[in-house]
Amino acid sequence: MSEEKQSTSQEQPITPTRRPPPRTIHRDGRMIIAHIAECCDLEKEKKQLLVPLSKSIERVAAYTGKSVSTIHRIKAFSASHPGESPSTPGKKRERTQGKIKLTDFDKRVVRDTIEDFYAVQKIVPTVNKLIPVLEKEIKWKWSPTSLRNVLKHMGFVWKKVQNNHVLLLERADIVDCRARFLVKIKHAREEGKEVFYLDESWVDNKMTTGKCWQGEKDVVGVTAWGVSSKRLIIASVGSEKGFIREAQLIFEVRNTQGEYYGHMNSHNFEKWFGTSVLPNLPPASVIVMNSAPYHSRQVDEVPSRYDTRVTMVQWLRRRGIFCFVNQRKEALYRLVEENRPPNKIYAVDIMAAENGHVVLRLPPHNSDLNPIELAWAKLKHEFERHSIPEGMSATNLGQLSIEAFHSVSAADWEGYCRKVKELEEEYWRHDGVMEIAMDEIVMNSIAYSSDDCESDISEDSNWEQ
Repeated sequence: MSEEKQSTSQEQPITPTRRPPPRTIHRDGRMIIAHIAECCDLEKEKKQLLVPLSKSIERVAAYTGKSVSTIHRIKAFSASHPGESPSTPGKKRERTQGKIKLTDFDKRVVRDTIEDFYAVQKIVPTVNKLIPVLEKEIKWKWSPTSLRNVLKHMGFVWKKVQNNHVLLLERADIVDCRARFLVKIKHAREEGKEVFYLDESWVDNKMTTGKCWQGEKDVVGVTAWGVSSKRLIIASVGSEKGFIREAQLIFEVRNTQGEYYGHMNSHNFEKWFGTSVLPNLPPASVIVMNSAPYHSRQVDEVPSRYDTRVTMVQWLRRRGIFCFVNQRKEALYRLVEENRPPNKIYAVDIMAAENGHVVLRLPPHNSDLNPIELAWAKLKHEFERHSIPEGMSATNLGQLSIEAFHSVSAADWEGYCRKVKELEEEYWRHDGVMEIAMDEIVMNSIAYSSDDCESDISEDSNWEQ
């Protein structure tokens, strides 16, 4: 016993000779650290161990918040594979189908296929019926569950309607938003206003292009975000007359991971919008853009029920609404809801209005209504034609981007805008036809199979009732 005490007293903390390079601690790791810290605080408070020293596995499980069986598996792996990091379950599992990569062209085919089922074949499209068609049209190779997820991401839902029919529907709010957009842009053109389209994209030293949603062999498409060592964010605005050269924005991103919208923020966008875009537009222009977060910073945003009491009181008092600081949050939030403005107010909308312009936002999942997407496609195709060395500087990459901008002519833009106008008319017709076709199916039960739809629903918990 004395020898044990002596050896224990002689033990010194082991100091590593070299500090390992810093690594990002991800969500699961942070949760484990937080759990260990909580257990240690509890032991400090109680002045005793949560689990006896003799039960090592149980102690690790208690500290990490993981099961005893998980700790046993990890310990067994470490014992049989000394020096190796335990592998993530399923990480080395063979995946033959790969990650789903659908272009705008593919999504357009999916929409057209659904319309064909309703309007032409007069039957309800189900996942099992859609897959054989999509296998032929776009070489679909993924599971029915993956298709359901894609449909959900595109804004489609399974919904019970009259007589317990279950239809695959595009969300009503998306259809309504598209209808409002189509009406507004049509009126703008009838009033003789010039329409400008704004967007951001990216270029890098490893460009590849694919199919375009227009479905034409001579029109290339924009590719998915890849992996490269040099990447530039590009932004511009254009109309039937072409790009506005004075409104081009090009800057390098330091982190080449993630989508391009992760490298833009409201401050940078609004600065560019106010100094380079608005001053170069003709009077009374219409500016079309998507609803990216940095396009949509709200002015005097309405507090949510989770905001502080002070935030709610300040918002109410700015509107001259009487309230007490010590009122319950429930009562304050009820006042907020009663005085909520009918529409959100965005900073860029105010900036545009102060300069005599109007901002129109694209409906969700309808980037195909922005002709600048086709301009980006040609620009990137031009970029891809050059053999870009791995070590090309950002300055030279930027110069190449400027040359690629010049490759997109006014004639190109005129053609892109013409195609988008045709697509607008097609959407207007499509949405009307879909309403009539689905009404016919519900009313007449034409070629309706409840078994097919029920099988889709039973496997998908995300359908709406």
